[in-house]
Amino acid sequence: MVVRSFRAWTAGLSAAAILLFAQTVWAARPADTLLPSTTKSFVSTPNVNQFVEQFNRSQLGKFVNDPALKPFVDGVRQQFKQQGLRQLEQLGMSWEELEGVPSGEVALAVVQPSPDEGAVALIVDVSANVPKAEAVLSKIAERLAQNGAQRIKRAPNDPIIAYQLRGEPGTKAPIGAYFVQQGLLVASDNIQLIESMLAATHSERSDSLSTVKAYREVMSRTVGAPGALPPDLVWFVEPFGYAETVRAALPLREKRKGPDFLKILKSQGFAAIQGVGGCVSFSAGTYEVLHRTFVYAPAATGKNVLPGEKYALAARMLKLPNGGDLHPQAWVPRDVSTYISFNCDLRSAFAVADTLVDELVGEKGVFHDVLDSLRDDPKGPRVDIEKNLIAHIGTRATIISDCKLPVGPKSERKVMAAEVTNEEAVAATIRKLMEADRDARPREFEGYTIWEIVDSESEIPVLEVETPGAPMLHSETKLPKRDREDRLFTAVCVAQGHVFGATHIDLLKSVLMQRKQGDNLGATADFQRVASQANALGIPGIALRGFSRSDEDFRPTYDLIRNGQMPQAESSLGRILNALWGEGKEGARKQRIDGHELPEFESVRQYFGPAGTFVTSLDDGWVCVGFMLSKEPVVAAATRLPEGSTK
Repeated sequence: MVVRSFRAWTAGLSAAAILLFAQTVWAARPADTLLPSTTKSFVSTPNVNQFVEQFNRSQLGKFVNDPALKPFVDGVRQQFKQQGLRQLEQLGMSWEELEGVPSGEVALAVVQPSPDEGAVALIVDVSANVPKAEAVLSKIAERLAQNGAQRIKRAPNDPIIAYQLRGEPGTKAPIGAYFVQQGLLVASDNIQLIESMLAATHSERSDSLSTVKAYREVMSRTVGAPGALPPDLVWFVEPFGYAETVRAALPLREKRKGPDFLKILKSQGFAAIQGVGGCVSFSAGTYEVLHRTFVYAPAATGKNVLPGEKYALAARMLKLPNGGDLHPQAWVPRDVSTYISFNCDLRSAFAVADTLVDELVGEKGVFHDVLDSLRDDPKGPRVDIEKNLIAHIGTRATIISDCKLPVGPKSERKVMAAEVTNEEAVAATIRKLMEADRDARPREFEGYTIWEIVDSESEIPVLEVETPGAPMLHSETKLPKRDREDRLFTAVCVAQGHVFGATHIDLLKSVLMQRKQGDNLGATADFQRVASQANALGIPGIALRGFSRSDEDFRPTYDLIRNGQMPQAESSLGRILNALWGEGKEGARKQRIDGHELPEFESVRQYFGPAGTFVTSLDDGWVCVGFMLSKEPVVAAATRLPEGSTK
């Protein structure tokens, strides 16, 4: 049940899924005051009337409502209904039945009643439609009875209606429980939870979600931030508690084997991240979409927190200092799809990674054993990683990507770069490491040495030499097959004050050629439009800057759906969607969205404008402000302008 709610919560962050909600207005008693403090995820649309209006005005809304895209939109909506909203069907409900019932807030939550238990709660303000809501529940009760559900006896005049539903063989039969009270329709699969929420409709509960410090901090830094707009969507998740709840609900056959990553991360201090959440607004003045997110991670306490440190053990690598404008370096090509650059302390991160690696491997000291082997083994590269490489890494990292045409499952290309303080020393270290790798080959390009990791399927030119009694090697000779799926990079180069790692050598070559091409990404009009919003949004300091041409970023996913290749997608967005639509199971899946009727991407490109992200580090976490602008500059509407913004 909770596993399905995970996809529901994620789907709630998608415009396509939110369109399934009915039209509503803000409730007098918010859902976060009814839900208990053990709520681990929460998504709410405070005013769906406003949401629908604002969303439809945005470029994304126009994309969704484009008649030519109806097959695509219907397919996505159906996927979210099947994989993300199925918990309503478990309760005997459907979104279609609820349409027209809400007259206030609609909220969905996952609650953790006990460490090994999860529950789902739906709260709908029906204050203007109580008779209609009661009629819907009567219809649901009739259908449940016809389907073999058993009514659970309750005390006379008890407003809670509960049914023991039919479950899958070998599993605990689920429960569906409902009530309509004080203008609220509430449903849950947990009797104790719904009883506590019923009590909270009559008297204020002292242990509500609204009293949780992490939740309050997230809301105050996002919904309550200076100049923030009335949100169209609000969300919150307590990461570790939510992960525990989802995992507890997994059938035994689906539970992962191997290291307990959740337990390891908690033991390494990452539980300092106590809450993540924020708000989303559409058609917000000059912004098609504007979102604010806050990661609440106050300084930790305890014996593992060293003097002068904020967090314990491996969590000490969570350093993202503010500083500089992080504008594109001269080597960033002007035509990339995405650009992310951030301040970091890689040397400190490396120094505290030992306990994390040891625990992941399950053997104490293995991290330093590997480093010692790389340094001392006569058959190895004889490299001191810490002294010869990490010591020369700077304090800024950058990631860029683009899409190779024609679009295929592996079209997304990336280059990752880290500043270096001693280019010569780092180049020498990389050379030793690559020479020790039998799959690495040096390639000279424009005066630079690129170390390419040879594809096991590719043909590698070899000098033709005829030797009596021996086979002749020639340009069609292939290396023994070797899987490269575990390779992060297929090309590495040290140049222009950086060490570069690339997934595709061609994009790396474009980076190295950029010095001859003149103006870079920073000189383009769309980047400058996005960059100018830092002042308009009042960004106090920048730890991370992101830029995206959202049309090019979305194009690989769109074309793969159109060509029926989505299950094979290896792009970032493609992997996320495949995970959501793959029922949580590993392996290939069949594409369920019929994309053959979709128009070519050029006809929908206008709906996706440039987007930006700014992250600011605070004493107790990180604030992220992101947005998407229109494809071309437009005159902004006169309403809902954030404080300090410009038209």
